Amino acid sequence: MYHFKKIFFIAMLLKTISGFAGVMGGVCNASDVLVPTEKRAWDISGRALYLQSTTMQPMSPLSQTFSETNKTITWGTNPDWGWGFQFEAAYHFSRGNEVNLNWYHYRRSTSNFVNVTNVNNLVIPFQSDAFNNKVISFIKPQWDQANLEFAQPLYFAQNRFLRLHGGLNYSRVSANTTLSNSYVDFETAEERNIVSSYNSSTVFNGFGPRVGADLNYQLDNHIGVYATGAISLLAGTSKAFIGYNTTALSEEYLGQTTSAYPLAANTAFGFSTPNVIPELDAKLGVKYNYETTYGGLSLDLGWLWAHYVNVIGSYGLSKNTPITSSLTSFGVQGLYAGMKWLGNLG
Repeated sequence: MYHFKKIFFIAMLLKTISGFAGVMGGVCNASDVLVPTEKRAWDISGRALYLQSTTMQPMSPLSQTFSETNKTITWGTNPDWGWGFQFEAAYHFSRGNEVNLNWYHYRRSTSNFVNVTNVNNLVIPFQSDAFNNKVISFIKPQWDQANLEFAQPLYFAQNRFLRLHGGLNYSRVSANTTLSNSYVDFETAEERNIVSSYNSSTVFNGFGPRVGADLNYQLDNHIGVYATGAISLLAGTSKAFIGYNTTALSEEYLGQTTSAYPLAANTAFGFSTPNVIPELDAKLGVKYNYETTYGGLSLDLGWLWAHYVNVIGSYGLSKNTPITSSLTSFGVQGLYAGMKWLGNLG
């Protein structure tokens, strides 16, 4: 009787395990967890990204607020939302092993314009009684991240599995900004247009190891939710540059640094420093899976977040104060939507 119960229990357990089927086929018992049975497949996917970049300090060399009638604008910290993309390709082999290559790209150009009537501590030449005072700011952040990863899923139940992955991360983070002011100068013998501008650029290129985990929970045969997280340690170089140019001729504007403006007219300042920084990223999403005879189609929608600590250069500009430089953090966050096709190779 005891042996009969034991045989019956083992038979029911094997039936339960063999009855589970996922994207990669059946699963096999491996100690306290389940791993997929041997199978070969490939997948390719694409996602549209709608992101906003964020920094701890302004990316623009402008940190003041400009005002006109019933309008106040502060530039540099949170540029407009913009579109990006992600491409991904993977090869699945053996018992769920996966080699994965993915690339994220985002770039957005933001411009602001104001006819200035009141300026607080403006860091470029300005005349309160001049005609047609205009201040324009352009900010263009860009983010690229490419990951080469090896992954292995571990199934804890029919509807829950963990995907562990590790590999390499290459990232490039940059931001180009321009702050310019133009007006008509009445102090000279001839009326002339005065144009003054700061142009700054900062970039980080880094490479290093990356590890992470993805937790998946299947609600039914088609719909599932997932949360992912990863951390990278990147070694590279942070570079920054800022230049100041003006067509002003007055001695008030030329040849002065700490006594008036942070940089003397038509001069430049920059630095380059080795940098090792952590990068963190996470996603939270929902997925719809549809199986066919030739493979599987997946549609997903979610929220993406990535953050680089002390990665890009930032300048502090204030009138009657020397220029200062530092490193500040950079991040992106926003929505994504896309699809994946997985094809069986036998």
